[in-house]
Amino acid sequence: MSERTRREKSCLTLPTWYNKKCRSNPATTRVVYAQPSNRLERALYPGVVSRVLLSMKVKEQFEPFVQYKVKQGCAQHTITEYRRFISETLSCIAEKKLSQLRVIDRVDIMELGRQHGYWGEQRAVSTFRQFCQYLNDKGEKLPFRFQDILVPSVIEREQDYLLPEEFEDFMNKIPLDFYGLRDRCLYELLWSTGCRIGEALAINIDDINFKEKEIKVKTFKGGEGTRVFISERMEGWLKEWLAKRGDNCPALFIVYFGDIVRLKRSMSNKRLLAYRKAFRITKKISHKAFRTGFATYLMEQGANIKEVQVLCRHRSPRTTLKSYLKYQKTKVKDVHQNIFNNLTSKFKNIIRETAEVW
Repeated sequence: MSERTRREKSCLTLPTWYNKKCRSNPATTRVVYAQPSNRLERALYPGVVSRVLLSMKVKEQFEPFVQYKVKQGCAQHTITEYRRFISETLSCIAEKKLSQLRVIDRVDIMELGRQHGYWGEQRAVSTFRQFCQYLNDKGEKLPFRFQDILVPSVIEREQDYLLPEEFEDFMNKIPLDFYGLRDRCLYELLWSTGCRIGEALAINIDDINFKEKEIKVKTFKGGEGTRVFISERMEGWLKEWLAKRGDNCPALFIVYFGDIVRLKRSMSNKRLLAYRKAFRITKKISHKAFRTGFATYLMEQGANIKEVQVLCRHRSPRTTLKSYLKYQKTKVKDVHQNIFNNLTSKFKNIIRETAEVW
């Protein structure tokens, strides 16, 4: 028997696991077949394996994909967003078989993603691409390469932030009653430490170490680092705020809402919006504006990009450069003139000294 005949015969002889029915979902009549248990069976029966895997519906892989992201260590908020975008933007491919997936499905996903705001298209297609990458890494062959799914680019919106003098003017206008002192302490913390608003509101009093001038924080959004540093000015505002309080609540920022509870982000957003209207601030500042101002001010004062990355607790300096470092357009020309005028004057001095020698 020739080698070719032996291969054809082996492919026609189905293994026992192919005809073995698994415990299927009672709600469906589709028969699910067991998969090969090792690489040898995959190599011996490539046609059978491909038929079993590609006959699966896409929606059956959604939950394993989410669990895969959980094992990767994604934050709970990130997992929630994955579930939301899967259910609301990948629904157009849920009933398809894996063999029916095409790169052009990206267009339908983009259309559904537009309903989720400015970044919806990008996030929806990115979720689709990561899902296909997961299938590829799992060993399930797709009719295309996941790299062919192009994530649409989005022009980043200009993020307003406060300059140091604008921040000082804003802080000086806040009345120092109970809630005013709390808000000023919160804004000073955001400005001088670069905390995200969720991280700041999650701080407990026991997390503050005045001796080491550090605050223990729970870093959100997959960042790195578990502490931020406080300045002498920040230390003064924290002590004044703690002295004003007379309760036993462990949270640093509180509100009297029938009982003493931790300040919520929605309440803080309303307070900041009220200050903007009361003080007639034209810039559309948000809590993120304080963090952006923190990173930009560090860079202007001479910190290098790696130091700013560590203080902002970003995993990559690309995030710091792309999203947080801003510049003043009016200062760009001045920076250029100062640098190159100094260079020209030094060059003239060198020529003059050389001519004197000769």
